[in-house]
Amino acid sequence: MAGDTVIEVTVKIDPFEELDAKKLKMMEAKEKTLVKKTKDLSYKAKFTVTSTIKWNKKKLEDELRGRLRFNQALFAARLWQGFQPYQKAKNFQAEIKAKKGFLDIVKKQYTKLDSNNKQHVAECIEDIASGASDDGGVLKSTRKSLSDDLPYKIAVASVELMDEFVDAFNELKSLKAAEQKAGDGAKEKATQEMEKALDKWISALNKQHEDSTKRMSKFLSTLAGVPDAMKKSVKKDTSDALKDEYTKSGAELSKALKPVEKHVAAAKKNSLAAIAKFKKKDFSKGTLDLAAAALHKINSSTGDLATVVNKIDGKLKKLEQAVKKR
Repeated sequence: MAGDTVIEVTVKIDPFEELDAKKLKMMEAKEKTLVKKTKDLSYKAKFTVTSTIKWNKKKLEDELRGRLRFNQALFAARLWQGFQPYQKAKNFQAEIKAKKGFLDIVKKQYTKLDSNNKQHVAECIEDIASGASDDGGVLKSTRKSLSDDLPYKIAVASVELMDEFVDAFNELKSLKAAEQKAGDGAKEKATQEMEKALDKWISALNKQHEDSTKRMSKFLSTLAGVPDAMKKSVKKDTSDALKDEYTKSGAELSKALKPVEKHVAAAKKNSLAAIAKFKKKDFSKGTLDLAAAALHKINSSTGDLATVVNKIDGKLKKLEQAVKKR
């Protein structure tokens, strides 16, 4: 439009900026070249502004950095979560495996950070050109993180693991009973069938355990990073209404996450213990209960978590609609 001004800015982002200095030192103690190999990210943006009183190069740089800070906070949270197995590895073999896992996470999350940043740069350019208020971008970033129905996905992963245990339990218990009842002539064949099925199910359970717990941890990590990201994405010029809502919502989400995190940790441990009992041909109800207890609790606690997430998103949606009307 006639009279509009185009201002070009470039911002350089340190991916580790939102990571606590002490945590970063712990990572660097394990991986000395971590920061050196993880290069800064740079973004160029051309803003079309209708008011050079409200916007200048410095203000636009600050606005863009504020938009990207949410992504950086999520990046920091996910890296720290991924670093835990590496930090706690108890022997050389475990450390080698954990190191590879951590470096893979760094690579994937760095790529994701860059992709999310590019999207937010484009959204920021659009919002400034349209005259949207400063709160708009912050709200958009947060609502996007809450939009993937993660509590439901955590519950699905736990149900899939539970179903695998039930199927294994039913078949193996039946085969063990058949083996015990088999006469001398059929005993060997029944034992062979039992051993074959046991090997199959142990392999299947271990695979499902790894898949389900990995997904649950990933979804939890995403949600756990949101309260901190909300706190850090609030800027000086953010409205009081948004600041108040982010403070309340962040605390509420953190509280709702705690029981889910507790039950997921218990499920990881108890599932492995149940698999170990299966290996010893213990197909008692106690073995199934050992696997099921924490998994059932995940389902109930994720229901509560989903209620909180939906409630928060509803509040943020109202704020976003109010912003658009300004």
